[in-house]
Amino acid sequence: MALQLGRIFSDGVDRILTRTGAVLLAGLLAIQFLRQAAVNTAVRGFLPSEVAAEADLLLVVSLLLNTVYFVTLSRALTRPVRELSSFPSELYTRRIGRATLSMLVGGAVVGVENRGIVGALR
Repeated sequence: MALQLGRIFSDGVDRILTRTGAVLLAGLLAIQFLRQAAVNTAVRGFLPSEVAAEADLLLVVSLLLNTVYFVTLSRALTRPVRELSSFPSELYTRRIGRATLSMLVGGAVVGVENRGIVGALR
């Protein structure tokens, strides 16, 4: 079975143009701005030590928030398009701790593996 990229792209556009998709995109942009601000301030060689500690905390909080948000986003946007006009609480409550932990561990494993591959290619 061939991968239908055109169909996948148009389905993704259809999903993001729904009420749920638009709200989730706005939330994602807000979290990404927070995360980028945290990453920028994490370059703390130019910052006083008391501000650098707060930047570290902001980075950790934004990482956790980003992970929880992606669990919710994935659950929401994989539902049938006809269901994308609602936000049932199960999207962000059902086993959210377990799903978040799985994403964090999986992300760490993939990150370490990617560094190994990139290092081997150099």
